[in-house]
Amino acid sequence: MKINEIFYSIQGESSFAGWPCAFIRLTGCDLRCTYCDTQYAYYEGTEMDIPEILRAINAFPTRLALITGGEPMLQESIHALIGKLLEKDYTVLLETEARPPWRESICASIRSWISSARPAEWKAGTITATFGI
Repeated sequence: MKINEIFYSIQGESSFAGWPCAFIRLTGCDLRCTYCDTQYAYYEGTEMDIPEILRAINAFPTRLALITGGEPMLQESIHALIGKLLEKDYTVLLETEARPPWRESICASIRSWISSARPAEWKAGTITATFGI
């Protein structure tokens, strides 16, 4: 996967605002939104495999991980990354534009990863997806 940056900070948005969070910013976006504040993520990045990503965020004192971009769904291994994070008991936040067919793909994966957790509850091994631009 091409990673733009990985860092530890406080989540500033969503129902998880104020929580410590591991941010995983993926490289690449085919949109050019006029309000984009991460244009540097369009192209810049370093190839990392999923074990490297997990090692990088394991150093952070949190079990909350946000995957953002760019557009995360452009990365071929996005589903595998989310699955591994959930296996490691992370609560996963996904920021995506989620246009079809991605929306259906995400929803199908969520159904297979977790069956009973509500997206907004704070519990290890859950996922919240933010759709839209």
